[in-house]
Amino acid sequence: GFRWRSTFTYRPTSRSTLSLGIGEAFFGDDWVFRFRHRHKHSVWNVSYNRNVENARQEFLNEEFIPLEDEFGEPIVDPVSGEDVEVLVSSPVLIDDVYVRDRFSARWTWFRGRTSASLRARIDRRDYQASDLDETDGRVDLRLSRRFAPKTRGNATLRYWSHTEEALGLNDFD
Repeated sequence: GFRWRSTFTYRPTSRSTLSLGIGEAFFGDDWVFRFRHRHKHSVWNVSYNRNVENARQEFLNEEFIPLEDEFGEPIVDPVSGEDVEVLVSSPVLIDDVYVRDRFSARWTWFRGRTSASLRARIDRRDYQASDLDETDGRVDLRLSRRFAPKTRGNATLRYWSHTEEALGLNDFD
């Protein structure tokens, strides 16, 4: 169907960007919001978008990679130094489209050999033909310290909440 969106981008410095998009689409209001700011020792990222998807499109946009090596150890991203993760929650494998609202926020702090990050993410799928609407909320707090060139200590605290509106049988925290 027809859609339009007008996006305003403001870049006050080379370290900050703010984008806001407002529009109309065949499924309702169309919003996009992105904010990124880098300070001396921290980075803020916040984003929100709304889009029409189906399970096939969502799976094609996700990367499927191994999470453990042959010794059973987690694979670490060489750029960020964090464990590689994939999306655990996935859409229901049916032939239906849904309006997907996705909000994510991330704060990362680093100084010397120590880093910390806090991530929050909310995914809402509003199925159009089925009564399978669901909401996933996740919060991750990660602390990391490099003790030696090849030795690193990590502590991660995670919370995940999943709710389904149909019968509530698959709700969990």
